Amino acid sequence: ATAKRADGDSDGLTDGTEIFLYRTDPGVADTDGDGHSDGREIALGTDPLDGGDYFGIVINAALPIPPPPGSEVGREWVELFNVGPVAKSLAGFRLQTALPSGWTNGFTFPTGTVLDPGDFMVIGNGTNGDFQANLYMPNSSFTPPGVFGIRLVKPSPTFFEADALFYGFTNQYNFSLDGFGEELPILRPRTNWVIRRTWIGYDTDHAGDWKNVSAVSWIPHTQGDFLDLDGDGLSNA
Repeated sequence: ATAKRADGDSDGLTDGTEIFLYRTDPGVADTDGDGHSDGREIALGTDPLDGGDYFGIVINAALPIPPPPGSEVGREWVELFNVGPVAKSLAGFRLQTALPSGWTNGFTFPTGTVLDPGDFMVIGNGTNGDFQANLYMPNSSFTPPGVFGIRLVKPSPTFFEADALFYGFTNQYNFSLDGFGEELPILRPRTNWVIRRTWIGYDTDHAGDWKNVSAVSWIPHTQGDFLDLDGDGLSNA
């Protein structure tokens, strides 16, 4: 009984569950070797035995707003990108903003929301997105200074964080890396500058994955702005 409750590879699944239910390897955190742990795959509804099936939607860029409240109208946005090999549903997923009061729901993706591989999606305020939402993301002008964030979560049947970006002045809450998704804080993001991945969709869980660029030079990519993921000279579209 004790063995069944143990999690020998620390992937979030008990050894017994891996052996008898999912047929995954209880001694290997990532059975199919696709870079995503078995526990993460089960939580996000992908096949831990298929290296070509994983949840590859990540936060690719974000434009935090400056205070006071109301100045975000028509300006703030979050850009998602699907670096995975297949289309994935976002129905029921939520974007949450880390405010001084805690995580706050900013947007819930409606039924039928799907993001194709190599494609983008923007959630913003005004006319600059595929979906409209008031996310209220603080930036370096916020008083008092602190660490803030935006994250993509699947709330049910079991809450799970798909990706997250933390940014701010200091790591005052002692955030640590979890092996996927959570980024080291970017110190002092500039007002009216975008926090974006250094390489689109590339994730190593280090602050070097990110950089600040002027909002004028980084226009958010909306659905249909496909990349060429396989390098054959044709976009994924």
